[in-house]
Amino acid sequence: MFPRDALRDLEAWRKREQRRPLVIRGARQTGKSFLARLFARASFESMVEINFESDPSAVSLFESLDPRAIVPLLEAHCRS
Repeated sequence: MFPRDALRDLEAWRKREQRRPLVIRGARQTGKSFLARLFARASFESMVEINFESDPSAVSLFESLDPRAIVPLLEAHCRS
């Protein structure tokens, strides 16, 4: 079953000591946002969700592919 497998993968990601920011990609309308929200509620105090359709300016935050560059930009963007 998809949700169980996906949640197991997300839990393995959460337990890694050196985990990178999580990006969930895939076809439209397949439950990605639902899965991320479900997992975040169960596993973390908070979650940052970036939706390029509702926040097109966020695209510029990802000009670099380096998480060390992206994360501070995301933090500043989400505070504003």
